Amino acid sequence: GEGSMEFQWSTPIFAYRVDSEKVAELNEGLLSAGAALRSENPVGRVASNRGGWRSSADLHKRGSEYAALGDMRREAEAAVAQFWKQGLDRTPHSKGQGAKP
Repeated sequence: GEGSMEFQWSTPIFAYRVDSEKVAELNEGLLSAGAALRSENPVGRVASNRGGWRSSADLHKRGSEYAALGDMRREAEAAVAQFWKQGLDRTPHSKGQGAKP
């Protein structure tokens, strides 16, 4: 993936874009995983939404069970790493330069 730090309205906005060749495969895998998870637990987790379905809160731990979830986690981790690096590169004080995520 590729990320960039953009400055809009004096507020830095980090944008991360998954490589275009991965998007279709990732979307298909996530939809398939969602359908499988819903069939495992049709009621889902009760939350504040009305009539919606929510998966369990452990999806980040189920990447070996559903490949797309592992792929999504890796993309999220790559985005966080890029965000952190770009932020540190722009931090003018020494405390920020030596910090770790």
